[in-house]
Amino acid sequence: MVTSKILKVVIAHCYQEDSSSHWYAGLAESIRMRNPSISVTVLDMSEPQKPQLAKWLEHLGRYVNEPETTALIGHSIGGNLALHYAASLAAEGKTLAGLALVASARKYNHPALSGFDCSGLNFPSIRSAIGNVLLVASSNDPHIPFEESMALHYLLETPMMLCRDGHMGRTSAGGHTLRLAPVALGAIMEFVGGAKPETNHCLALGDAIAVNGSMTYNSPLGL
Repeated sequence: MVTSKILKVVIAHCYQEDSSSHWYAGLAESIRMRNPSISVTVLDMSEPQKPQLAKWLEHLGRYVNEPETTALIGHSIGGNLALHYAASLAAEGKTLAGLALVASARKYNHPALSGFDCSGLNFPSIRSAIGNVLLVASSNDPHIPFEESMALHYLLETPMMLCRDGHMGRTSAGGHTLRLAPVALGAIMEFVGGAKPETNHCLALGDAIAVNGSMTYNSPLGL
């Protein structure tokens, strides 16, 4: 298992957004304040309205000079970008210090995001190349079927922190969420510091959970 200390954090935004959106800048500042020795970059991807995985991967690669001491934090398709990047590192025999996925999914039911599908990735290889992994998902996410969040939970074989915070981005009033839910923010801060997710806040493999009072997932979804 990779155990390198995190010295750099790179944050990747979601579809149709940029570095000024949502909670990205606030999270970056929180990390810098708690960990002054850690460098933090919030990326601005090209054409966020028409994202292309190849271009986004190239751009991300410019900011990851030493992946073995770098953690990637991705929101929504930013998490898929990070997974594809981790897969490329694993294929080259390289490692990544950490990976945090916030409101990400194995795949999305949106034609513009088909290129970010992670279904075909070698997840055992990815997992073995990453030191610390954090999944943060929402049971009432309006954009992601919950089973797609659960798919990452099983494929990466790691606990998943579950909250009820929509897509962890835009508010229902159409504004922007400037801060993550406290439990999610706390988990990310601990993740950056090298701590594993607290099990009392997480869904462990094999656990059963009710979603919206009716649906229950307690199996690997046929994966």
